Amino acid sequence: MGNKGLFQLLAITAVLVGIVLAANAVFEIDPGELEVTEPDRSGEEEKAEEPGEPEDAELGDSRSKGLFYQVHGGTAEMYLFGTVHVGHEEMYPLEETVMEAFREAEVVGFELNMVEKSEMEIAQPLLQEGMFQDGSTLEDAVSEEIYQQTLEVASELGIREFELKYLKPWFVASLINELTMEEAGISFDYGVESYFEEKLESGKHEDKEVIGLEEVEDQVGSYRKLSEQSQEIYLKNSLEELDYAVEEINEMISYWKEGDIEYFAEIREEEKEETPTESLQEYKKALTDHRDVQMAGEIKEILEEGNGDTYFIMVGSLHLVGENSIVDLLEEKGYRIETPLN
Repeated sequence: MGNKGLFQLLAITAVLVGIVLAANAVFEIDPGELEVTEPDRSGEEEKAEEPGEPEDAELGDSRSKGLFYQVHGGTAEMYLFGTVHVGHEEMYPLEETVMEAFREAEVVGFELNMVEKSEMEIAQPLLQEGMFQDGSTLEDAVSEEIYQQTLEVASELGIREFELKYLKPWFVASLINELTMEEAGISFDYGVESYFEEKLESGKHEDKEVIGLEEVEDQVGSYRKLSEQSQEIYLKNSLEELDYAVEEINEMISYWKEGDIEYFAEIREEEKEETPTESLQEYKKALTDHRDVQMAGEIKEILEEGNGDTYFIMVGSLHLVGENSIVDLLEEKGYRIETPLN
């Protein structure tokens, strides 16, 4: 889903940011030497069951379709499922055709394999990339007007000024977006990846192999394209469009439930519109086109060496629609792709 592909990482990291940066403020830790360690959770109660409807729920036409594709060609049977990374409980259950493909699969794939990594392994690269490593601060990186606007919005979300001190503008923008979504009732707990991760961790699907098409670095690295000026613009635009962003996500979820491929293709096309800076344009390309080339390459390798296994691969919906998308690139390579639910 475009730049929202990092929201799941941010959801994990948001819990840690306050603790880590509070330590920075009190003990004057050098951000460049930051090391996040796994907390001792031995005394915590067992995690409550994640939300999600039973697979055999019978709700007829109310089931969500999502963007569902079947790839023909090669030595593996392949299903691709376009996701939204955040959501609400009304998104479930999913169409039985989708669930059947998941149940049949020997291998389940995500953009990032979060099932077999600890939260700290995932959060560490994001924190390192999202924090200044040279002693610079957020206040140094943006205008006074934008800084004060940031503090005002952050305060409403329960974030204190010192917790933002060493964060880069792009990270602050993404974090504020994520927390705003949470306040609006749009949660990562109900994102499609979380829904299937819960099923994989339930013990009912222990025979399935889990893979990732990318590493955290592949996603976080997109933000290196942003110049200092572009990061300031990114933060400014995010602050000004918070209410619209919530409306946009709710609209996106509605169209996703209907399986509306054209809607998502139009969004991807809009991402190509001219931006104020060259680095912002490069950032947008890195989020979609560049990553899609890499993920399509991984999928092509699976199709060539799949040994007859069935694969159920999930990526953000924008990665499957429009020009230069994963689907487009696979079709160029001669694979035939169907949309069973459309």
